[in-house]
Amino acid sequence: MTSAAGALQAEGLTTRRLGPADADTVLALHRHALQAIADPQWVRPENPEFFHEVLGPGGSGIGAFDSEDSLVAYALIQTELEADDLANLIWTDGRTEGVAKLCGSAVAPEWRGRNLQQALSVERLHLASSLGLDRLFATAAPGNAASWISLINAGLQIARLGLRYGGRLRYTLVRDEIHPLEEAVPALRELQDLEGQKELLAEGWRGARLVDSDQGARRLEFRPCP
Repeated sequence: MTSAAGALQAEGLTTRRLGPADADTVLALHRHALQAIADPQWVRPENPEFFHEVLGPGGSGIGAFDSEDSLVAYALIQTELEADDLANLIWTDGRTEGVAKLCGSAVAPEWRGRNLQQALSVERLHLASSLGLDRLFATAAPGNAASWISLINAGLQIARLGLRYGGRLRYTLVRDEIHPLEEAVPALRELQDLEGQKELLAEGWRGARLVDSDQGARRLEFRPCP
């Protein structure tokens, strides 16, 4: 059993792979979660067709259910990528086989604060590996710290910061064959220092982890890549 699965079971939740029959339930939770988010512009408000496509021929997902079999959290994988995502891939070798987007994750407001998003992020990575997907990416608004922190803690790194989705600022996080150099001296940037982060990312560094200082401040640790 993985630690992620153990964390979910400790909350009395079960997980299973989602399919086409779950699309409307996932949409309902997506809309419910949006009502409690601090800034609605942090998340793209998807339409019903999106969920039917991702949970049908265009992807997959994993859901967490309570004892009454109600969906309390989900995490999705999109394998049929949209044109905008294909045009903004960080990889420049032209390969799209094995590439997928971690395209959405939500937790019911009444279940937040229990690390469910991070646990499902880990479970989603296991699912992606079982599907033969070896290049994964996700986008997250810098202000939506809960989202990108859960992705970093699950094993992704920040590789880009730029405008997406009609001019909205987004991190692009990835998991791929590139591993930041652990032996190199890291660089730290304050979370609000977006320009400083952009400079490092433009030089090929990646945001590898969140660091808490003795004074309680939080900073991003960046490391160079080979």
